[in-house]
Amino acid sequence: MKKKIKWIIIGISVVIIAVLIYAGALVRYADREMGILNIYNASLEVLPEVDSVRFIHRFSGLESYVVALVELSNNQEAYFFVRDGVVQHYIEKSELITEAQAMSVALDLIVGGEIHDTQLGIIDDTPIFEVQIALNNDVYYVVINAVSGNVIMNFSL
Repeated sequence: MKKKIKWIIIGISVVIIAVLIYAGALVRYADREMGILNIYNASLEVLPEVDSVRFIHRFSGLESYVVALVELSNNQEAYFFVRDGVVQHYIEKSELITEAQAMSVALDLIVGGEIHDTQLGIIDDTPIFEVQIALNNDVYYVVINAVSGNVIMNFSL
């Protein structure tokens, strides 16, 4: 009986250690990613045409981009798509549909679903909204052209 209890304690200890190591790695990754985004934020704010960075995130599609919504010195807002440290694409916010419009298009397609995430990104020089929707234990991704509002892709995992 003592051997069983000993092995149970060892098993529980191994699981706890594995969970703690995983949590530590996840925290380190998140800290590193936030540090990188803060560097991009500071770099964009020193550009002469940029007054402030309103929002910044990483989009990981076919290619990884840092996407920043910036307020320009002319009081306009624009999205900068940064890759390899260079602004690859610049699109005025007024040229794109809103996130709410993208969500509406996705929900019209996946009726009864619940939106879990929406991200602005870019694929092959086309700005897109990627909308993640859950419905009946399935996860759907709807990719919407952010200029026209047309659905580009609709798939589930």
